[in-house]
Amino acid sequence: KADDNFNQTEFKKGAVGAYKLVLQSFADGDLSQLKKLLSFEMFENFSESIRNRNNDGEDLVIKINKVINKKLLDGFVEDNVSSVTVRFETNQTRILHDKNGKKINKESVENEKVVDVWTFEKETLASDPNWKLVETISEN
Repeated sequence: KADDNFNQTEFKKGAVGAYKLVLQSFADGDLSQLKKLLSFEMFENFSESIRNRNNDGEDLVIKINKVINKKLLDGFVEDNVSSVTVRFETNQTRILHDKNGKKINKESVENEKVVDVWTFEKETLASDPNWKLVETISEN
């Protein structure tokens, strides 16, 4: 069953914005922002990663240099929950610094093609129009 109010063009634009915001919030360790964007399970996973990074004194910088492509892979409505899966192909720079400010080379990439498949969901009957990220898969 499809959602009659769904607009692919608008969704892709919003998904790219969410993609950028989630990655920036993750890099910044902004848990309050992430809580608005992620499902409970995803929030727990992201929070744990941020806690580990903070405990190790590490600093992460993520820059999306270019969005190469964004493609809707799947979408459906089941039990009043809309689900849409998007494949993002981007060029990114991710730099992780240790507690002394030294770049951790094995965890850092510059101008690298990154392919992520993200699934967003929202309750169709809820008053909140925002989608939440419920799953991430890296194709790299």
